[in-house]
Amino acid sequence: NISKENRLFGQDGAFEINPIKYIKLNQNGEELQEDAKWEDGLRLIRDENTGLIWEVKSPLKEDINYYNDKYNFEEMNSKYIAKLNEMNYCGRSDWRVPNKDELRSILNYSKVNPAIDLEYFPNTVSGFYWTNAEYKMQDYFGWVISFGLGGATANSKNSKRVVRAVA
Repeated sequence: NISKENRLFGQDGAFEINPIKYIKLNQNGEELQEDAKWEDGLRLIRDENTGLIWEVKSPLKEDINYYNDKYNFEEMNSKYIAKLNEMNYCGRSDWRVPNKDELRSILNYSKVNPAIDLEYFPNTVSGFYWTNAEYKMQDYFGWVISFGLGGATANSKNSKRVVRAVA
């Protein structure tokens, strides 16, 4: 007779593999305390599972990476990513737009509006974020990830959406 607590023992869902592990970094890529906020110098997040470095969006409208700035598909590279790399944002010149899987990897499906851990990714709007992927069936569309509920869909490349840079 199997107890209620052990009935799922041995199934994949009973084990946590590669739990989410983020490290907070300042503008020089130096590690910060776990409770660091934007005001304490939080500017980057390193994902320990993927090795990717993510920008933390700024609450300040005058900053290049203001959380509510939006770009169309062409502008995300020509204006936003190019500017981050040109100014050597946080000492890096290898910023880019993430692919679908990379961007989806920072979603937290246990949260909604936004579907992300705000402790690590503050100033995240619950909108659509561009990926670098074109929609192959209709080339005037590009893929976006919703940080409201966590889904993916295609949007017109003329749509203005948020961009989260990765290195």
